[in-house]
Amino acid sequence: MKNGEIGKDITEAPDKECNGFLRKVANEFSIYDVVEAHIKSNIRMGKNGYYLNISEDSLIEFKKGINMKGKAFDDEILKILQSFSNNSGGCIVFGIDNDSKRIVGVKKRVSDIDLSYTNNKILDFMSAKIELKIKEVSIGDKFIILLCAEECKKKPIMYRKNTNKIRDGSIYYRYNAETRLIGSAEIEEIIEDRIKNFLEVVKRNIIKIEDIDIDNNNEDIEKVQAHLSKDGTGVRVSVSDDKALEMFPLKYEELVRMVKKKYKYAKLNHEFHEIMKKVKSDKSVSYKRKLNPKGGKTHTYFYSEGAIKYFDDFYGSKKS
Repeated sequence: MKNGEIGKDITEAPDKECNGFLRKVANEFSIYDVVEAHIKSNIRMGKNGYYLNISEDSLIEFKKGINMKGKAFDDEILKILQSFSNNSGGCIVFGIDNDSKRIVGVKKRVSDIDLSYTNNKILDFMSAKIELKIKEVSIGDKFIILLCAEECKKKPIMYRKNTNKIRDGSIYYRYNAETRLIGSAEIEEIIEDRIKNFLEVVKRNIIKIEDIDIDNNNEDIEKVQAHLSKDGTGVRVSVSDDKALEMFPLKYEELVRMVKKKYKYAKLNHEFHEIMKKVKSDKSVSYKRKLNPKGGKTHTYFYSEGAIKYFDDFYGSKKS
């Protein structure tokens, strides 16, 4: 569309650009909504019913019939679902004749299909779970079924055991209108994306260096460890014990002495202990350490001089 007019003086976009656009849209919406909209916007009436003006691509695979059980299903369908999940997600559309692109429909309805069989096969053969969604779409007097695989957050998914035709360790990837074993370029891209995602997660979750008073030198940085969670969505940050004691050198008694030296009228009363609760909850000025590093529930606290600010806020406004 250009200036409100469709098709005038506009060159048709090549399949590669169309697929790239669809992948971007799929990142913002559910994959089956994207595919359904793509199909419905490309329907034409023909001699023997409805036809599609689109072909298979990186997001869509056409199947004439649907067989949700059996060895043929296991090898073919699981392989396609894995390939979608290792790329940007995609849908197998049942009820389309791939040769003529005619919408032949399927007799089964979504209510007749139990995805537990498919999910069990995925858990049995794949290295990670594939998120599946299924949807029924009516076109005229026909029904088609969309079986969709969401993009995997932690690629690649691979086979973890042999099947009748597929070897353990195989990784399938969805190329334009084709599912085949992944190439080196795509493996490199997945690795780069995982590194990029890891760094983004660290950036979002890691405690700021200045907030825990770590000097910006290699010796200190080595003592701060960031561990990526199993699902790749979070980071647990920890500091080695010797470094923590450098950052939080004060025992409770030493902190009390510092407070009393600064504020002669400070007493170990209810108000004092209420302030200590706030200090202990602030991990930038306190460090909770187990008395037995190898286990046990008993622990003690160590503090940095920054804990004094809590007492300044309270006692600073009071007169001696």
